[in-house]
Order: sequence, then structure tokens, then C-alpha cells
Amino acid sequence: MQKKMSFVGLLIFLFLSVATSAQQISGKVTHVKDGDSFVMIADGKTFEVRLDGIDCPEKGQPFSAKAKQFTFDQVNGRIITVKINGYDKYKRALGKVYLPGNKILNEQLLIAGYAWHYKKYNSDQRLAKMETKARSAGVGLWHDPEPISPWDYRQLKRQKNILNTK
Repeated sequence: MQKKMSFVGLLIFLFLSVATSAQQISGKVTHVKDGDSFVMIADGKTFEVRLDGIDCPEKGQPFSAKAKQFTFDQVNGRIITVKINGYDKYKRALGKVYLPGNKILNEQLLIAGYAWHYKKYNSDQRLAKMETKARSAGVGLWHDPEPISPWDYRQLKRQKNILNTK
């Protein structure tokens, strides 16, 4: 005996379908800000995108320019798809970026050694393993014997700025 879906069940199903489809956008990248963020146009709207699960060196850090160039080479002027996982405090879409050929930019940056797995905000063990493998191989920023993570670099900059204002 086949059960009929209740009206409420149907509404929930439709809501979840619409919510899920609204979480994926495809469009053209217009500007790469740094290794882990860029601007794109999708459906006539401008989106600022931050790569979820990774953190690239900040401007002024070793390998920052190389991470930005890597991202630029992968996405600039191309049509890409972003699966949005949420938004950060700056209202940037946090997402996984799918490149042509079904590669994922977030992962490619880790593999090339241009990013850290951002464990504070992401527990994906695949990303952790990619970082560990790049570290072991000494590729990209892992060539540096004592790389400073972007979050530590930002904290040091804030502390320095506080000391300079006193």
C-alpha cells in the first residue's frame, strides 16, 4: 500500500528543495581579491565569495601573491559554480568552488601548498589530510621552515596596531 504525502510533508519537501537549490550559484569571476576570496556575477547579482574550509596567506605574508595568482589562474573570467555553505561576518558567501573539469578550488589550493586547512571553522578530514600531505612534501608555503598561519598573522597585526595606538 502506497502512502500519500501529507500536505505538510509536501510543503516541507518543496521548501527544502528550493532552499537547497538556492545554495548553489554559477557565474563569472570578475575580480580575485586574494588567494581565498573573489568577486563573481551570478544571475545578474554580484557576490563576494570566501573559500570555505581553507585560509590562504594574508597580504604581506610569504606566498600570499602566489596563492592569489594560483586562484586567479584557476577562476578569472571563467564560469564557475559555488556551493554556498553559509555567510561570514563580512556577508561573503562561504563556499566550495567547483572549477571546470569538476575540480574543487579549495582542495587545489591545499594540494599546491598555498593554504591551511581552517580547522577552527571546518572539520573535513579530507582537507586536513590534503594539508598534511602538502606539508610532508614541502610544497608551496610548506617550503618555509616556520610558516605563520594567516589567523596568527592577523592576531599579531592587531596586537601591533593596539600597541602603536597607546
